[in-house]
Amino acid sequence: MSWIRTATSLITFGFSVYKFFQLEAPGRQLQNRLIGPREFAFMLVSIGLVSLLLATLEHRQNIRALGAQYAGKQRSLAVLVAALISILGILALLAMIFRQ
Repeated sequence: MSWIRTATSLITFGFSVYKFFQLEAPGRQLQNRLIGPREFAFMLVSIGLVSLLLATLEHRQNIRALGAQYAGKQRSLAVLVAALISILGILALLAMIFRQ
C-alpha cells in the first residue's frame, strides 16, 4: 500500500504542477528551457504510473509466494486500488497530452 500512496502522490503532484503553470501563465511566451513545467509534470505522472505497475507486479509475486507457502489462495484489495489509481493516472496523462 505504501507503493500505491507514493504513486498517487507522484501522479497528483505532477498534474497539480501542470495545472498550476497552465493557469499561472496562459499568455506568457515560451522560454527556451530544456525541461519546462509541462515536461516535468509529464515525467512525474509517468514515473507514478511506472512505479504503480512495478508495485503491482511485486505484490502479485508476493501473493503467489504466500499462497505456495501456506497452501491457500490469498486475496488482496491492493490490486483493485492500484487499478483505480492507474486509471486516474492514465486520465491525467491523457489530459496533459491532448490539452495544451
